[in-house]
Amino acid sequence: MEDQKRSSMLLFLSKYTIKKEDSENLKKDENHIIIENNEDYDSYIIDNDNNKLAFSGCHTNDAPARFLLKLAEHNEEPINKIFCIVSKDVYNIKLPQLENESSKLELEKGKTAFDRFSALIRNEVGPSIEIIPIYYDFDPNNEDFDPKDKPTYIYNQIKTSDIGKLIYIDYTGGLRDSSLFMIALIRYLEFKGIVCKDIIYSDFFSKPKAIRNIRYIYDMFNMINGVSEFVGTGNARQLVDLQKKLENTTNNDNVNNFVSSLQSFSDAIALCNVGSIVDAITSISESINTLEQDISDDIFVQMFKTLIPTVKEKLYIGKEPPSILDLSQWCLNNNMLQQAVTIYNEKILSYYILNNYDDFKNELKKPIPKCRSYKDIHEKYKNLSKIWDEFNDSDGKRNKYKKKISDYIDCEISNVQNKCKGFEVDEIEDCSIIVYKAFKTIKNQYTHEKKDELSKDILHKATNFRDFITSFMNNEDIFVKCVKDKITKDIKTIFSLQELETSNPKLWQAMKYYHAIKILRNNINHVSGDVGGMNAKMQEYLEEKGLGDTAIAASETFKFELESKFISDTLEAAIEFSKEICKN
Repeated sequence: MEDQKRSSMLLFLSKYTIKKEDSENLKKDENHIIIENNEDYDSYIIDNDNNKLAFSGCHTNDAPARFLLKLAEHNEEPINKIFCIVSKDVYNIKLPQLENESSKLELEKGKTAFDRFSALIRNEVGPSIEIIPIYYDFDPNNEDFDPKDKPTYIYNQIKTSDIGKLIYIDYTGGLRDSSLFMIALIRYLEFKGIVCKDIIYSDFFSKPKAIRNIRYIYDMFNMINGVSEFVGTGNARQLVDLQKKLENTTNNDNVNNFVSSLQSFSDAIALCNVGSIVDAITSISESINTLEQDISDDIFVQMFKTLIPTVKEKLYIGKEPPSILDLSQWCLNNNMLQQAVTIYNEKILSYYILNNYDDFKNELKKPIPKCRSYKDIHEKYKNLSKIWDEFNDSDGKRNKYKKKISDYIDCEISNVQNKCKGFEVDEIEDCSIIVYKAFKTIKNQYTHEKKDELSKDILHKATNFRDFITSFMNNEDIFVKCVKDKITKDIKTIFSLQELETSNPKLWQAMKYYHAIKILRNNINHVSGDVGGMNAKMQEYLEEKGLGDTAIAASETFKFELESKFISDTLEAAIEFSKEICKN
């Protein structure tokens, strides 16, 4: 039999009891035990695909076991092993020697409830089926053994057998603790990669007596676990797996769309794709609104609907999708620091535009019309880094800080030319970080033959990098200007902040947070390749000034740290400040 077609059954075998009225009609027989007679025993009905089928049984596990054997055969997954969890009494106590004249199946005396069930099943399907006892509260080889952790004890017994890939479960029998115990055991099996096909029990008290499929109850546990995993980590794996299992049971488009939107969000979070995260959370919000209006009596629709309030609360979903600050906060709450700082860093400038933070918008070079979505902003700027370029006057067309920047760079260049005697780039670092960074960039251009980025005049006069640095040290104008141009764009940022410190303190504080989170994001993502360059210069500036009247306030001890508490505290303060300034 192919491995994927094999299946097993798991059940908790109950004690064998005879009703008082039945025992009075049975006469004692010293040689035999009744297994089942020709009378019409309790008939359990199951409504399977609108075809009512009946399965008889005089003992707790008889009818459900018969049904599962038939169901597995119908699914072309015939059961070849039955694992019977047995208590010490079920396994050891001998059944009474009672027989009826109409007995159709009998067993010699001295046998137990486990022997009786084994004989019944083998009579049903043949002698080849394995019926394996799994000891619940004892060890037949050790009378003093008393297992404290029964689920683990039982799982360890089962895992030594070749249980196969599929399992059907009869949930009917067992002791008072069997419900939670069976749930734990099913979890163990699923962790091992075994697929739980169906879970059923026989309802003795219904009229008519019935076999009921309770797989949906166990699926509810999976759904709760899946939602918990999703709202805590952004991972939709369990919910997607559950939805696939339910495809044959429910084909509700609203449920499918809801789970699909969760999967999109999960993928975006895993890849730290900020644009896709924003789109996906909007999709989740819309699919929730649709699912809430679904009046279908489909049990799985109703199950999903009961968990929607939790999803909305945890993801900050109200009438509108959560803001990027909410998303960043959610990531922070769930210790996804890389995602949290990336979302804030990449979207906060757009957030200021979208929420009409006028102090920020007024600093942009070109007036921007009212935007209603991040998509509107993206269509205007294409590359969102251009928002910062406009704010910071990167091309110098407004001539902001031009004289100050020029004087500052001249001073740094003179310092290098006067103090550095050699011609090695590394010697420059101690004299000037910003000049050092410019030379590293130029050296890289020469090394990788990116000659199109250097002017023809410079290439003509210095065909290699050593000639370039020599010409620079000799104060030749064209080489000095090349270095100066490369420095200007980076250094402008700090001068921009310095100007805001006096002209607009709130905007200054907002931009300090922006740069602080950017530094943390770059270090977390290991993209701060300009160590010793402007990243370090900005860090030095922020450490001198502090980040404002928060837990990250300026002080003599304020230092950037790539440590989770520092990152969390800094981002928490940035989020709160950004919310506050956009209220006013």
